[in-house]
This record gives sequence, C-alpha cells and structure tokens, in this order.
Amino acid sequence: MEKTAEGQLASERDIIAKAQQGEQSALAHLYEANFRRVYRFVLARLGNAAEAEDVTQEIFMKVLRHLHSFRWTGAPFAGWLFRIARNQVTDHERQRRRRGPEEPLADDHETQTLGPLEIAERSFTQRRLHAAIARLSPAQREVITLRFAADLSVAETAQALGKKETTVKVLQFQAVAALRKIMGEERP
Repeated sequence: MEKTAEGQLASERDIIAKAQQGEQSALAHLYEANFRRVYRFVLARLGNAAEAEDVTQEIFMKVLRHLHSFRWTGAPFAGWLFRIARNQVTDHERQRRRRGPEEPLADDHETQTLGPLEIAERSFTQRRLHAAIARLSPAQREVITLRFAADLSVAETAQALGKKETTVKVLQFQAVAALRKIMGEERP
C-alpha cells in the first residue's frame, strides 16, 4: 500500500468497494486492519476481555451485514465503523445492567508474556483508570476511549460521535485534565 494519505484513502476505497462486492480477501483485510482498534475500544468500555471479544465479533457481523449501505462522504471509514461499535457497546451495556454486574477478567492477549507481579500491577492500574474514566461525563468517556483505547484520530472520533473536531479536542482536553485530578486524588 502507498504511504501517502491520498494513496491510503484510494486504497481504502478500493478495498471497501471490493468488500461491498463480497470479495473475501477485501473483507478479511477490513477485519484484520480494524479488529485490534475495535477490540481495544470495546475492552476499555466494558472492562471484561471475554465480553469484549464477543461484542467485537457482534460488531463485525453487523458491519458485514450493513457494509453495502456505507457511502463515502469524505470522512474516514473508521468513523462509520466506530459509530456501529459505539451503538453495539451501548446496547450491550444496557443488557448487562439488566442482568447485573460481572467480575472483569484480565485481557489474556496483553498479559500472556507478563509475570504474576506485572499482571497484578497492571490489573490494579487498569481498575483505577477504569474507575476514574467512569467518573467522567459520558461525552468525555466516549472521546477518551475512542482516542486512546481505539487510537482514532480527532477526525475519526468526531465522525464516530457526530461532533465537530473542535468539540472533540475540547472534550479530550477536559477529560485528560479531569483524569489527572481524579488519579491524583486516588493515589495511595
């Protein structure tokens, strides 16, 4: 693939067009290129690796079913993809609230090479961070998880949220400032 933004956009358009026509290699490429970012976003929102894997698969099944409806509007494909992801996670959270809380599991993909002490420290830090993020406003939580867990650009985040880029930047600034304050307050 070309490394310029225009080349990447053209290449992404070609891949999506082929995927919309049902070409298996293009569908596989879209899945492989986006799986990790979507999974990280879902894991950050749900805090449970097993649930995150299930919901991520549900998201990609929905993407597959609705890929024919995707139209280029000048915005990145990731914005459309993460709008689906946000909606799916929100639906899952509503269902989970009706069922009751579950104990979060460690992210096995990330911890396979770590020792017990490192796993315990990472787990403690992740719980603290997850609790701190939960104290943010819903809009700030969304921006933080899309920007940092899913590694979306400001433009992709804005599209996924249906907001202006300047709004995303302001929400991110406010959220980071709030997290610094919260995490500073919670230090042992």
